[in-house]
Amino acid sequence: MFKSAELLKQKVRRYVVPFFAVVVLAAITIVVCAAVAGKVVNIYDGNSVTNFKTSKLTVGEALEEAEIIPGAFDKVEPSLDSAVVANMDIHITRAVPVIVKDGTAQKEVYTLAETVGDFLTEQGIVCGIHDTVTPEVATPIVGGLEIVIRRAKTINYFGDAGNITITTLENTIADMLWHVGISVGVDDFTEPAIDTVLTDGMTVKLVRVEKKVVVNESRIGYQTIERNTDSLTKGNSRVVQKGYNGIRTETYAVVFHDGVEVSKELISSDVTREPVNKIVEKGTAAPKVQPVSTGTKAKGADFSYQKMLVCTATAYDLSYESCGKRPGDANYGITASGMRAGYGVIAVDPSVIPLGTKLYVEAADGSWTYGYCVAGDTGSGIRGNRVDLFFNTSIEAKSFGRRSVNVYVL
Repeated sequence: MFKSAELLKQKVRRYVVPFFAVVVLAAITIVVCAAVAGKVVNIYDGNSVTNFKTSKLTVGEALEEAEIIPGAFDKVEPSLDSAVVANMDIHITRAVPVIVKDGTAQKEVYTLAETVGDFLTEQGIVCGIHDTVTPEVATPIVGGLEIVIRRAKTINYFGDAGNITITTLENTIADMLWHVGISVGVDDFTEPAIDTVLTDGMTVKLVRVEKKVVVNESRIGYQTIERNTDSLTKGNSRVVQKGYNGIRTETYAVVFHDGVEVSKELISSDVTREPVNKIVEKGTAAPKVQPVSTGTKAKGADFSYQKMLVCTATAYDLSYESCGKRPGDANYGITASGMRAGYGVIAVDPSVIPLGTKLYVEAADGSWTYGYCVAGDTGSGIRGNRVDLFFNTSIEAKSFGRRSVNVYVL
């Protein structure tokens, strides 16, 4: 029995083992032959289709053998490391370059997106509600396409209308103001400068500039010149020339910012009317006694006179109650003859006693004397044989009352 088993083993070694060896060798031969013979693959590269027989094992090797090189951003399906099988379809989607302008930034990007909207999603670019994208999001992507994203900015504006908030897509202050219809004059300016690039949250102030020519007139005071004359007796004076103020005209260039004066420059200064000095003559002559043919003498004094009038006398002074004027009023203290009011200057009716007549006044009963005086003033109530005697104080004038006097015409 042992010999029979041993014999069986010998037969197996002799016949079975070689048989299996032949089978394995045949299989290997088939595989090698198939590999050497190659597989047909279909390469779809954009609009180009290539039928290619390859003995390579992976898609990447097959493309390299076919001298088809995918770019770094291209998409290959199946992937480059996938095994090649017979009649395989290989699809290559080529990435195309687009130019992206996002605000002030610009860059070139390769993309596989089909539309502008897909591209924004692919690149993670988020646009706000007021931002704009050109061209529209449904536009197909083609190589060299320029995609412009305009970012809306919120600007705090101070100007004519007060403080307002402007949402704008413009790049500079000048563009923003033009777009919202705010005109800027040739002298107006903005803070910051009008060509400044806008940034979100920026504050912009528009300053209106107004230039004016302003003319001012100022007074040039006159002088009072006094000169002596022997044509008047000592203590008397007269105005021979009234004084007038002159005028100086000054012209200024004035600049206003938002209505506030910021500069003032003198352009010219001219005297447009010269002042006229006031000339007053003061008497230097001694009073003269002119004897008359009658040789009549006054009661209370040693002088001769031409005639004597019995008059009713009242009194006045420089108070408002007496003359109707106050210090500073025009011609305050100046009489109708041009003399300055003072003791010895009395008001008369010029039709009875001419202005300038030298007089002597005393009480009709000789109880008091006013003295030498001159007819230098008039009055609305002084008519006929009536005179108004000047006193230096209102107390003296009021206490005088109404009296009968002798008026001597010298």
